[in-house]
Amino acid sequence: AAEAPPLLIVARFYALSDVLHNSNAPVKNASAYRTHLQPKLPEVFEMLSDMHRSSGGRFSAEQIKSRVLKVLEAWRSWMLLSPRFVLGLETTFLPERTLEEKECDDAMESLKQLSSGDLKSLCAQSGIAFEGQEKANVLKKLVIVEVLSKRKEAEKLQHQIKNQRKEEPEGSDRKQRMDTSSLSKMVAENLRDVQTHKKNKLEQKKDGGTDSDSDIDGEPMDSDVDGEPLSSDIDGEPLSSDIDGDPLNE
Repeated sequence: AAEAPPLLIVARFYALSDVLHNSNAPVKNASAYRTHLQPKLPEVFEMLSDMHRSSGGRFSAEQIKSRVLKVLEAWRSWMLLSPRFVLGLETTFLPERTLEEKECDDAMESLKQLSSGDLKSLCAQSGIAFEGQEKANVLKKLVIVEVLSKRKEAEKLQHQIKNQRKEEPEGSDRKQRMDTSSLSKMVAENLRDVQTHKKNKLEQKKDGGTDSDSDIDGEPMDSDVDGEPLSSDIDGEPLSSDIDGDPLNE
């Protein structure tokens, strides 16, 4: 198959995709086709990757890439294979990715601690070929799958949170926060007024004073000032007298 023309290989790939799609049909034993084909897919994509890198004829590398990626998008929409498995197939086809160095280092540290058996099992789950492959290449592809899978999970979570916020009544959370803030402010102001009133009363008692409705210095408020009745004449003159001796009506 590796020596076949690229156009023929792509045609066979389309036929394989049709069989995979029909394996989901409600027909007895139809799923057996997917069970048989799925373990072979990583090897198929290794071959497609080699063809993509070496293509230079009538069927260009860009044409091959476009067709393969469109099939992978169709497989994602059919949901016949897990998202991680499809991501592994895509990584096998296009292994060169630009990723954050720290993300790759963290993933590599975790993968290096796995045994050969665990790595083989993880490759089977991730759409990565294991048999006959160099360990360094296997680890490189698994790192890409690990990093991109975590990114997709984070994006999915953010999308869910965003949708939940859209479903909430507009301004309800903000209004609730404002109502709570206003209530707290009012309670604080009332408490401050009560404390101020108590403090003033205590200071009045310390100074020997009484409540605001008591007499000043122990004298009744209706008493005369300096012993003189408030209704008395000013300087011996009655209040009803004329100013300067002249009658007010003249």
